[in-house]
Amino acid sequence: MAVPLNNAMGPISGGVAIEGQPVRSDEPLPQIKSSTETSHQYLMQLRICKAQKLLEESESPVIDIAAECGFQTQQHFARIFRRHTMRTPTEYRRHSQRLALVSSYQDSPYMSEITI
Repeated sequence: MAVPLNNAMGPISGGVAIEGQPVRSDEPLPQIKSSTETSHQYLMQLRICKAQKLLEESESPVIDIAAECGFQTQQHFARIFRRHTMRTPTEYRRHSQRLALVSSYQDSPYMSEITI
């Protein structure tokens, strides 16, 4: 039987905890947190990873990404994000866009013909 779960980022609908896998009341949750970090540190790391993916893949405003990742304010999100990545969310997005652009140029068939 599926058990409805809640986490700090909001309710998990339909008893689904990880990648579409239903959670059963008779099954233990997987151990995915290291034993040396606190639950709060682990949660922050999950939120930052989700934010990084959203910043790389979407054009959503930073304030919307902050809210989607469970942060109450954009300022708090930016402070925590910078602590984890050494960049602000906007700097991170610009950097990842530049990397994607450079990568797309390197994959171009015309780049193999150019010698410098």
